[in-house]
Amino acid sequence: MQANDLRMLIGGAKPIDQLTDPAQRDARAHIMNAFSMMNADGSEPRSIDFHSFRGKFTPEFDPRRFALKDSIYAQRLDLLAFLLRNVLYRFSTCLPQVNYCEFSVGCGDLSRPWVFAVLTTFSNDKKFNKFHYLVNQSFPWLKTNGFEKSIDYRFLAGFNRRISPISNACSADKSLDFLNEAPSYAIHLMLREFYQSKKQRETIIFTEQVKQLKKLEKASTNTEDFYHWVVGLDLLGDELGYPYCPFVAFEFLRFIRDARQANSAFGTRIHSGENVPFARPELPGYRLFAAHMYILYRCLAFLKEELESNIRVGHGIAFDKLLSIKNYKFRKSSVLVAEIQENAKK
Repeated sequence: MQANDLRMLIGGAKPIDQLTDPAQRDARAHIMNAFSMMNADGSEPRSIDFHSFRGKFTPEFDPRRFALKDSIYAQRLDLLAFLLRNVLYRFSTCLPQVNYCEFSVGCGDLSRPWVFAVLTTFSNDKKFNKFHYLVNQSFPWLKTNGFEKSIDYRFLAGFNRRISPISNACSADKSLDFLNEAPSYAIHLMLREFYQSKKQRETIIFTEQVKQLKKLEKASTNTEDFYHWVVGLDLLGDELGYPYCPFVAFEFLRFIRDARQANSAFGTRIHSGENVPFARPELPGYRLFAAHMYILYRCLAFLKEELESNIRVGHGIAFDKLLSIKNYKFRKSSVLVAEIQENAKK
């Protein structure tokens, strides 16, 4: 589709409230929702609309907001550079000024050398990549006034936590039901991954993430200064029904240890305890909450033991709630919660 056709489809430059054609209003609303969270008709959201996304913010909002991202970046990588430039500029204007920041970037993008070159355009060292030379010739709007030289920025390679169905009786979209109905089996599957990793055997449930890791590993050997820019791994994605962490797999542990040969500070960050529905012990949903948090806790403990370093936790709000409630002994799940609370004291 040509840009002119798209402009006509969404009603040109008219504000959405002045459009009378229903088809144009709908098209404009869809385009607007691809970049920011609006109501279905494209109108500004109210506080109650934001509240309705609670607990399903990531799975519903993110795909909508980033629906066009891949297509745009694939055709115009200079727009990706422009976005990065603006973020660095905003950081440079902070008081006190931000001197260091890390961006979580999908491992797929970091595995593509042409995207990697764009992401490292605003380096504050003296090394210039090919895209940097193109800025002065073809992309004058990417020129800077030197503000980026005061900011060191690096990247974390992001991996999606969603996995293939781990039970033949439970489809991918029923992962939450599986965790709620068979928490003991879900815990067993995660403990089995620990055993596989200890024995240096291939993972069973994290095969998709390992495929992505192999591409990243190949990029690390073919890209100069890769570990100067990529300083860790990050676990991302919708957490509901997916407390499992692929970083416990032997393939990931081996990659991290190898990466630390090039950069001793190479680490891991795990987004967890973010949108887990909290339930008090007297409520039925407590079993799901306890099982979810127990699997997360065991993954963090396993990683800390194997890597002999602390693990960064993104958000982690649910851990605070779990550690602050009174454990009810009449619930079977109290055994799991008691173990977490006891180890938190150490």
